[in-house]
Amino acid sequence: MASNFSFLEQNQQFAGFARACAEAEKSIAVTPSTTAILSRRALELAVKWLYASDSALKVPYQDNLSSLIHERSFLDLIDQSLFSPIKYIVKLGNHAVHSPAPVKRGEAILSLYNLHQFTAWIRR
Repeated sequence: MASNFSFLEQNQQFAGFARACAEAEKSIAVTPSTTAILSRRALELAVKWLYASDSALKVPYQDNLSSLIHERSFLDLIDQSLFSPIKYIVKLGNHAVHSPAPVKRGEAILSLYNLHQFTAWIRR
């Protein structure tokens, strides 16, 4: 079955995060928690790729994912409708790592959907 992220794999410039996106998608067959963690990882790779590729983005003092997505130049660049979905991916991924409560399958699927929306925006 083709990946929903195959549009990234067809473009060499996205190689740094395309595989991570496809791995997150495949992991839904393992556990939702794994999907949440891998979606967050793929998001971080995509955001860092964006910073490396766009000179208008100013890298904040700390280059962790939270700082990167809250940086004013990033917020000014992205479609504002993407910010909430990006935060969802981060929050669910952190929850999967740090909380004993399980991630529900629907939550993991939403995280993948949000990742797809963000990476589709990058491609555009």
